[in-house]
Amino acid sequence: MLPFASKYLTRTNDRKYPEPKKHLLVVDDDLAIRTVLHAILKKEFQVTTVDSGYAALAWLTNGNVPDLIISDISMPDISGFGLLKALSQSGLYNTIPVIIVSGHDHEEVESYHALYGNLKACLTKPFNPALLKNRINAVLDEELQVC
Repeated sequence: MLPFASKYLTRTNDRKYPEPKKHLLVVDDDLAIRTVLHAILKKEFQVTTVDSGYAALAWLTNGNVPDLIISDISMPDISGFGLLKALSQSGLYNTIPVIIVSGHDHEEVESYHALYGNLKACLTKPFNPALLKNRINAVLDEELQVC
């Protein structure tokens, strides 16, 4: 290499490319909750929000696959439990981890963990944003396996 050229050329392996953000799908019929979750998570994650279990399944059917789903339980068309059931019965989506964020009794939600292996964590509304981020990261790092 010419002596003057070395300061202008860089090797490809010297470049540090940021890892792509993990993609989260937030499913909640409450616009305020979707907005808050998007605002809390958008710096660290790529976030898509939908307003129903049906919309979540349609989004998935269009070829989108998130790294993790955050879902409410009480929704008008397909409940969070219905979404969990549909995901767990699918050969394509049964490995996507799910975190439930709900106003329902924590014990009621925990009972579904035995039925649906993709249910990885449960949080009760109102929730602490820092705790939610910790749970998300733990699930994505496969450190958290139960509610």
